[in-house]
Amino acid sequence: MKAYVSSKSPVKHAAVEVSFARIGIAVETVAVPTQSDVNEQPLSIDETYEGALNRHRKLAETLGDKARGGYMITVESGIATLRPEHNYFGVDVVVIEKDGERRVGIDVDVEFPRSMTDRVPSEYADVGELVKAEYGAETKDPYPYFTDGKLTRQALIEHALSNVLVQFDTEPEKSAK
Repeated sequence: MKAYVSSKSPVKHAAVEVSFARIGIAVETVAVPTQSDVNEQPLSIDETYEGALNRHRKLAETLGDKARGGYMITVESGIATLRPEHNYFGVDVVVIEKDGERRVGIDVDVEFPRSMTDRVPSEYADVGELVKAEYGAETKDPYPYFTDGKLTRQALIEHALSNVLVQFDTEPEKSAK
């Protein structure tokens, strides 16, 4: 089954493959990169949500009927302050659509250190670019650098995707038709 992803991010594609595999559906991800029309590093839940909907709308427009029978998937990552006494937390907005049925989820994860977020966007477009430049990261994944390797962006995106994916009728035998 095809899973059209509105990004070329290898982290997002791997997360999609793993999330579907967990429910018994093998997917082939197809990159259809779209623009979010928000800042490179969204700085609120609202901006992250807007970026996800923008990307997903463009994905649907680009694919049209080509996506029939497959899934269209958008993951927009951002950071957001939730309480004045805290710094930014990671946020993922996920949009999954199959044959006109659409579900949206918002997942909030762990608090980022100020030593990273204070440098975005003044020095780096986003925290992913920061870790690539400062720590030599190969992917835009800041989580291992402030969780002592205990969390990855892929694992957090998998969680966010799974929370939305379970809302679909995803029995393997029905998906194979």
